[in-house]
Amino acid sequence: RPSNREIRVLDLLPGDGSDEIQCQVRVVDLDKQPDYEALSYVWGDTTIRKSIQVSGNTVMITPNLYHALLRLRYSTRRRTLWIDQLCINQWDVAEKAVQVAMMRDIYRRCSHCIFWFGEIDYDRDRELDPRLQFGETHAEAVFDFIKAIGALPEPKLTDLWKPDLHHSCGCSTGTPLLFCNGHEGQRTRRAFTAFSMDALPTAQACSYTIPASTMFANATLDLIRSERNLRAFVASSELIHITPGLPTWAIDFASRNLLGARQLKWWNHSHRYQTFMAGGDQSLRLDTVKDGEVIALTGVLVDEIRHINQVYEALDNEPLSSHRIWEIISSAKQLVSDYADSATLTEAYPGTSSDTWRSAWWRTLIGDLVMRRMPVERANKPAHEAHFASMYESLQRNGRQTSSNILYESLCGMVPNHAFFITKNGYMGMGPPHVQAGDQVWVLYGGHVPFVMRRALANPSGADSDYHGLDLVGDAYVHGVMDGEAVRDGHQTQTVHIQ
Repeated sequence: RPSNREIRVLDLLPGDGSDEIQCQVRVVDLDKQPDYEALSYVWGDTTIRKSIQVSGNTVMITPNLYHALLRLRYSTRRRTLWIDQLCINQWDVAEKAVQVAMMRDIYRRCSHCIFWFGEIDYDRDRELDPRLQFGETHAEAVFDFIKAIGALPEPKLTDLWKPDLHHSCGCSTGTPLLFCNGHEGQRTRRAFTAFSMDALPTAQACSYTIPASTMFANATLDLIRSERNLRAFVASSELIHITPGLPTWAIDFASRNLLGARQLKWWNHSHRYQTFMAGGDQSLRLDTVKDGEVIALTGVLVDEIRHINQVYEALDNEPLSSHRIWEIISSAKQLVSDYADSATLTEAYPGTSSDTWRSAWWRTLIGDLVMRRMPVERANKPAHEAHFASMYESLQRNGRQTSSNILYESLCGMVPNHAFFITKNGYMGMGPPHVQAGDQVWVLYGGHVPFVMRRALANPSGADSDYHGLDLVGDAYVHGVMDGEAVRDGHQTQTVHIQ
């Protein structure tokens, strides 16, 4: 057993192809600067084991680690690694407690930290849309970005591991979805890799001298320019800003989503985002101001929010209350009724000739999508209205959960932690829980969904009189403007400056 500040390291012996994996273990003093690389990975399925040779003994390891060792070993020389599964006696509780307490220093003092995300099925990805295909160079760009983030004082990557974290694929290893070994983890890794398909300049630069806020803003700009749309704004508003000096439009990579496995985590907002086309066929028009701290975009001011419903604030570790959901959709219905009493309404919903106020109300409450973890289809068929009516009646009558209804998952994904609102001219929407009366709804060129903006408290010194300084509040569903209606012929554009 290692003593004091000693650790075990693993010498991975040379080998090629399907040669048996052979290793030797030795003990080193961590404070004497031993030369080793640390492997960060997910154990994977622990019910399946593969054998390797360690110091003359047969040792069974998980398949994910086995494949990592096959990939990592050199053909002509040994490679020294620190791997928790092999360098810590998992059956010695006392040793495990001491070694785990040193893991911060183990990772900090290694010559390199290797991230192993698992084997990539390139053949499977070649059947996808070409824009989703990726290769090793794209993965390397992601790793370069992770290295740049890890070199900063913040964030603390260990904060991402939570023992009670569960995923929709059934994995409950406590790791973030990005490191999950199930199908959802694979899709997440593919999407994360796709972020760096064009080798993001920020990732390549890898500067350790600039402030975290500047680097995060630069990385967000890289994503916007790479994808040529505003999907990054979804993450900007979904992840709580904890980094000082960060613009409202920038992603805070030091943060994490606190809503757990619910649809409100940013990935599901991202999936919803891809379903719509609020910006029509208008291409992104982007410029930067004030050394990149402010971005200038072209867009259309749709309307101003006037009436806001109460919000059901639900934590990720508590079961959803069907009764509370009923209260929210019922009060939203009353809000529409009160608005109708105070305004002169036509029978048709604003901007349409076919939608009624009732259909706009229920389609807004579910974000106009049938969801089964991912969007299935738009909720624009007569059968969908019948499903909602049945669900509404069931909730009204007995307040019971109606999970068998095909729209119940959609309702549970949109009602908690969202605010139902009505604009000055009668548009209904679901937006961030902290929207305020007076906030503006914008459709921006290059944006697939509308965004809620708030007038900035102060504009930069020397700004022109036509400078529109806004803060990003978040993405929204706004019925009647999700399919390019706001940017059709004759629309009036403005340049907005988001701070």
